[in-house]
Amino acid sequence: MRFLLLGKDGQVGRALQETLPPLGAVHAVGRAQLDLAAGLASAAAEPPEGGLGGLERLLQQVRPQVIVNAAAYTAVDEAQRDRDRAWQVNARAPALMAAWARQAGALLVHYSSDYVFDGRKALPYLEADATAPLNVYGQTKQAAERAILGSGCQCLIFRTSWVFSAHPGNFVHTLVMRALTCDALSVVADQVGAPTSARLLAQVTARAIEACSRGGLAPGLYHLTAAGAVSRYALACHIVRHIQALGFATRLQPERIHAVASVDYPAQAVRPANSRLDSGALQQALALALPHWSGPVDQAVGQILRNHQIA
Repeated sequence: MRFLLLGKDGQVGRALQETLPPLGAVHAVGRAQLDLAAGLASAAAEPPEGGLGGLERLLQQVRPQVIVNAAAYTAVDEAQRDRDRAWQVNARAPALMAAWARQAGALLVHYSSDYVFDGRKALPYLEADATAPLNVYGQTKQAAERAILGSGCQCLIFRTSWVFSAHPGNFVHTLVMRALTCDALSVVADQVGAPTSARLLAQVTARAIEACSRGGLAPGLYHLTAAGAVSRYALACHIVRHIQALGFATRLQPERIHAVASVDYPAQAVRPANSRLDSGALQQALALALPHWSGPVDQAVGQILRNHQIA
């Protein structure tokens, strides 16, 4: 198989560069090679190969059999202000990929989010549940889902939640750094979800692509998160305790982590209270058991601390 991987420098993109090569040749690009927001007033740079025109030229040049779109505008709060850029990267670009994939007979793999839901359901969300995003980021992800599914292309859309890795730019990494430098911290206690490692997403993505190519997995939309669920507050306490269990001294003690309500925490974008996704359909189709969130979180915490020591 011939792959085009977009977003190679992000959390999921980095992990995919380890799991996709056994399946075929991978042409991987990041924002330095293709800025999907180029041409917009809010874009920092406008390379001639950027924007949607640059994306279309890249697709024609590489002519991939599988497009894996790990590129995304993930700054949820900033998306409330930088709407055009969020819509361009998260919705218009995937729509173009879907149209090209439909014409070329390629498979499009795309990542969506728990933020397409309003979080008011008491149980974990199923794929067929109605979407009702609470913020601009969620609206762009919803629009991408609809465009891809409506295009008629072969696709695998994975809705996931609370993605983390040992690299900066996620809750787990931020919490580890805060634990080493802060005396006290306030963390939202009324948002519940499943922290899901970028590595797990990449591993299951590769397995799903292979199964889809053999006819063992039907194209479509699937939920993909780690097992179990935890509040952001309880996750913060877990991380600090694990750091201490590894023998590292922390300035932040679990009792100095203060639980707060979402309404009392300053944020531009409203988040869903319930981000739990039911991944049963994908687990059954691939005959796999997704791991509990705590194991990968603990592994990432250890790697972050090792990286910090080296630095």
